[in-house]
Amino acid sequence: MIKVIVLIFLFPLQALTNEKIEEESQKVTLSAKYNEGSILIYDCEDEHWVCADKVAEDECSAQRRKEITENEFQLSCAVFKSFKQDQSCFNEQKRLI
Repeated sequence: MIKVIVLIFLFPLQALTNEKIEEESQKVTLSAKYNEGSILIYDCEDEHWVCADKVAEDECSAQRRKEITENEFQLSCAVFKSFKQDQSCFNEQKRLI
């Protein structure tokens, strides 16, 4: 009986894990700089908004800290906002354009 209950609780977790893996594998490469994601970033060099992934957020944040430390006049990017879903980011990006 306990094994059946454990399996019932584990099945939804496995389904969620598989869904997350499938969702991540469907991410689109937007450019050499960015993969599609739920983090709204302003690319100051190319002058556009982009909904990018966590990797881009981390790279932008690190680069921005470096540029500020070095008293750079022009910063390369700015992380604007993180959303729970990609679609929410896309909607905000459209609003800002």
